[in-house]
Amino acid sequence: MIEAWACINLIRGISEAGKLGLVGGRLRCAYAFNRATFSALYSSMGTILDSDDGVHSLPRMMKRLTSFWATNSELLTLIKGVESAIAADHTTEKLKAWRNKAIAHRTPKAIDIEFYAENQASVEEIACTLTLLEDQLNVLSVNFDGVISHGLQGAARVIPSEVVEIFGAGNR
Repeated sequence: MIEAWACINLIRGISEAGKLGLVGGRLRCAYAFNRATFSALYSSMGTILDSDDGVHSLPRMMKRLTSFWATNSELLTLIKGVESAIAADHTTEKLKAWRNKAIAHRTPKAIDIEFYAENQASVEEIACTLTLLEDQLNVLSVNFDGVISHGLQGAARVIPSEVVEIFGAGNR
């Protein structure tokens, strides 16, 4: 999740730099950074949402906890609530589509223009989904080991204003 927050903050900073005015090499560099960072963001979000066997992800954690808490109906209900909250988020489904069709498996669907239109998500939509995933992880975590992370966004050391400085936005 920290990697995803770092990507979101990088993209926010590149966007701010662009608003202040980039030209020439700085503009080309910002464009390349933006594309690479979006790819990394979708990859990191896909990793969080991956449900394949043998991976470390939120869905696999819920599956393990279901086995671990099999005799505790209250905790099993908690897991179902977390699953429902995540399933209700439309951006989560878009991110899963990106992971399964474009990032992890690079299917022919990944080059279909309709795929992009159907699964378009803004950085702020993804940030909201990431916050939801953190909150749901905290619901599970506090009931498993008593630890709550209080959000990981602050752990992502990249600050958008620092990215603006890197590109020297406004300084031609």
